[in-house]
Amino acid sequence: MDGPVPDLSALGLETWDVVAYRRLLAESSVPVEEHDDGTLVRLIDAGLVRVREGRVHPLSPRHPLQAEAGRRQREVDRLRAAAEMLVSEYRDRPGATAESLQVLVGAAEVTRAAVALVGEAQRVVRGLDRGPYFSAGPLPESAQHRSEGRGVLWRVIYEGESVRRDETGRPDIGESPGEESRMLPRLPFKMIVIDDLAALIALPPDGMALGPETDVRSGGEGLLVRGSLLVGALIRLFEQQWNLAVPVGQGAAELDQADRRLLALLSVGLTDEAMARHIGLSRRTVQRRLAELSKSVGAESRFQLGVEASRRGWV
Repeated sequence: MDGPVPDLSALGLETWDVVAYRRLLAESSVPVEEHDDGTLVRLIDAGLVRVREGRVHPLSPRHPLQAEAGRRQREVDRLRAAAEMLVSEYRDRPGATAESLQVLVGAAEVTRAAVALVGEAQRVVRGLDRGPYFSAGPLPESAQHRSEGRGVLWRVIYEGESVRRDETGRPDIGESPGEESRMLPRLPFKMIVIDDLAALIALPPDGMALGPETDVRSGGEGLLVRGSLLVGALIRLFEQQWNLAVPVGQGAAELDQADRRLLALLSVGLTDEAMARHIGLSRRTVQRRLAELSKSVGAESRFQLGVEASRRGWV
């Protein structure tokens, strides 16, 4: 048979053993004396042939190969479970937290660390994305796209204020097929967390308060955190922010000025008639628009609409 010889060394077979088995597949059976004794014994032990009436007959490879694959998979699963247990114990050892902090100085060093960290991701990258940005674009070298190619999920919360300001370096929100995006009006800092292993927090330069106006392109610092205690705390912080955040596409950018003003008037307790008079719309139009806004956010009452509007940064 043409083509490369399959590697069946997992079954204890040499290359010439596989060649002999493939010959059997082509000829249905061959006399016993035409087979090398060692090859015949190995093929019988592997469950690939049987001898009957002085001839060697092939058997289906499905069962022996699947059985061996299952055995190997169980070995891999046991090894992975042992690794996770020992890694967890390693992280929880006395003094581990104190050894897990590394200060990075300068935008270039922070960016390099972020790219390297993303390269380690196997399952999920969690991100808090806000200005100021350390580079003129998203993570360089297509780091996010390369990780998504490995099946890594990105869960990113963007800061609405940074998006509104359209800061240089802001990524295209929600355009990546491997990303789940949400938005909050404000975020406490910039951060990425890789699986449950490590986190990188971006800090402003010279102890300045981190804000959208801060210029960190020529300075800034980062804090690289490794260790289950601190990383676990940062993951819990991210999940709290995620639960508060609004899925991208439901933010304030979709509201026109009249809706913004309508929600602002609703939040201070004006009646439908008073809101209609202030905005210059009919009472029925105000009621219809409030009903549409309630439906869009799943609110069942005016009070819930007001809560959602506040949570989403609409007022």
